[in-house]
Amino acid sequence: MIASPKEIEFLASQDYVEWVEPRYSPSFNDDVAATLNGANWVSIPSNMAGNGGALTGDGVIVAVMDSGLDTAVECTGLSSCTSANSGINQDFQGRIVGVQVYDNLCLSGDGQIVGPMTTMAMVHTLQAQS
Repeated sequence: MIASPKEIEFLASQDYVEWVEPRYSPSFNDDVAATLNGANWVSIPSNMAGNGGALTGDGVIVAVMDSGLDTAVECTGLSSCTSANSGINQDFQGRIVGVQVYDNLCLSGDGQIVGPMTTMAMVHTLQAQS
């Protein structure tokens, strides 16, 4: 429910209201990871002057899959990925344009691959220049 401060004050003063709690919009901030892994370096115009300016990722759509698509085969390009991954879940059929397997992922105790997917999405987004 969205209410003005005056409406909240009125509601809070009613005997049947036990408490009022704010609800904040979600925000996504990965600036700590960007600083730690150095990904924010490419967003500084002076660092990228020789390459056309800062990279912002504007207009780029990035998807990073995790181990849930463990049957995917490495490929590049829509047609080669469609052919190489003909057995993949039909929701992804004909929509994969590249699969890269990284050797440095670690296995958890249950044998599942565990990797830093949020940071990877951020790094891939920064690689596209607006």
